[in-house]
Amino acid sequence: MVSLCALTALATAQDNPRDEFYIKEQVKGFFSLKVDFQRFSDNAIGDINDAAFREDWGYNVVRYDSTNTPIDTGFFPDQERLFHYNQFGPNVLGMNVEIGAQYHQMVTWVDGFFMPTQVSPVPDTVNPEVPSHLQSIKWFRYGFDWMFGYMLLPEKSFVNVIPSAGAGFSLLNMQFASEYDLSWTTPGDAVMASYPLGRRYYSTFGKNVTTQLEVRFNLGNGISVGAYGGARFTWYDRFSVETSTSQTYILNHSELSGNAIFFGGKLTYTLPSVFETKEQNKL
Repeated sequence: MVSLCALTALATAQDNPRDEFYIKEQVKGFFSLKVDFQRFSDNAIGDINDAAFREDWGYNVVRYDSTNTPIDTGFFPDQERLFHYNQFGPNVLGMNVEIGAQYHQMVTWVDGFFMPTQVSPVPDTVNPEVPSHLQSIKWFRYGFDWMFGYMLLPEKSFVNVIPSAGAGFSLLNMQFASEYDLSWTTPGDAVMASYPLGRRYYSTFGKNVTTQLEVRFNLGNGISVGAYGGARFTWYDRFSVETSTSQTYILNHSELSGNAIFFGGKLTYTLPSVFETKEQNKL
């Protein structure tokens, strides 16, 4: 926090004859398009695969007596069929859109990031003669970070180095292999209810802390290209689902990790400030 305040004071002291906190005419807007390669940590991709292919996914089967009264419940795990799915790998392509503002060497922006859906299709080894409710297992995530950075060299330098850090949130979304039962009842229950998963995506909320280092090349006319790398540390809550009976079932037993490192390239267009536009009009 002390360092951020020092950088802010340094930036606002430049070209500020009116002794204001900042001169709004000198603020520049910008937007960027980014494509990067992401590699999830072993813990993160392990948590994804554990949620998708865990051992206790299965179905309830209720037995009835001669009067059609339920007497007990048997649970049949689905590990034999889940075993034939391909598990997810740690390498993912990522895409980002940034919208921000620059004040001299200070920069801040909102980074919207997303990724293509990762798919593990229904394996060919499933016996087509046996009725199956299997579907492709899918997952993806998206989110936003509010980033703060500082250009280490003067803003009009051909080459610049921009360290940055920020925080935000993301959503992890997953579609499971089948309409598995979330719990099963005991013979003492009055109603032998079943609460299956739906054929839809389930989501969990995560908190991000992100660091990044960019090397930027100023090509002129507001256009620049850059290469960047960094890390995003993410902590996801447990998957849960609320049933029509207002009961909440937890789909996994612990929080999930979403940590990943990334590197890629970006294209940035910076709009001229009001001050620069006035100066150009004078010329």
